[in-house]
Formats: sequence, structure tokens, C-alpha cells
Amino acid sequence: MQFWDSSAVVARLVREPGAVALQSLPAPSPLVVWWGTRLECESALARVERTLSGSRAVVDTYRQQLATLANHWHEVQPSLAIRARAVELVRRWPLRAADALQLSAALEVAEPDPVRLHVVTLDVRLADAARGEQLSVGP
Repeated sequence: MQFWDSSAVVARLVREPGAVALQSLPAPSPLVVWWGTRLECESALARVERTLSGSRAVVDTYRQQLATLANHWHEVQPSLAIRARAVELVRRWPLRAADALQLSAALEVAEPDPVRLHVVTLDVRLADAARGEQLSVGP
């Protein structure tokens, strides 16, 4: 099973340099993401449109692809347990709050056997923390 964080989803959509390995990965079934992934991806696409001179038509295409992908992925819903674990994770690892929530959601999916879940991320801090939590990580 694969858990994709927002950095991986966006990189695959916009075909970012350095994300070549993501392009060759088959679309996982089921694709598992954190509840906030759609918002994080939309935020990244808005930045592309504003700052990287992405044309509105191109970014709209990315948004359509994101919507199609979101219709088929499985979202880990927020819970008090995920938030509590995320608090522990920010104390243990140098993570931003959103990354801690993503990692906590991944750990929730991986229980009781973390080895069965592969985390797909391009975020170095998140990858390091996920490895530290005994998850398989990479593109």
C-alpha cells in the first residue's frame, strides 16, 4: 500500500524537475492520502499560477487532474488520535504541523505493521521522520 504526501502528488501533476521517478511509478491502488492533501495541493497549484508564470489554462488542467485523482483516493480522516500523535511527532522530529499530520495519518494506516506501508514523498524532513518511524520511504 502507498501513502502519498502532497509534495509527491503535486510533483506528479506538474511534472516538476527531479520528480522523474514519480512519473514512472504506476498509479497505486488504492492511493492513500491525508485528509488535508487536497487543500495543500490546491495551495501549491495557486502558487504555481501566481509565481511561476503558469498560465491559467495549464493550471486548470492540473486542477482537473487533481480532481480526478481525488475522486479515487482514500483519505485518512482527522481524529483526536491522529492529532495527538502529530503532537508527539513534532516533538521528536523537525516537522511542520501539516507534515506531522500527514505522517501521523500514514502511521495510522500502517498499524499494526509499519513495514506494509510505503510513503511516497519528496519532502526530505518528512522522509527522514517517516524512516525514523520505521516506514518504507521513497518515490
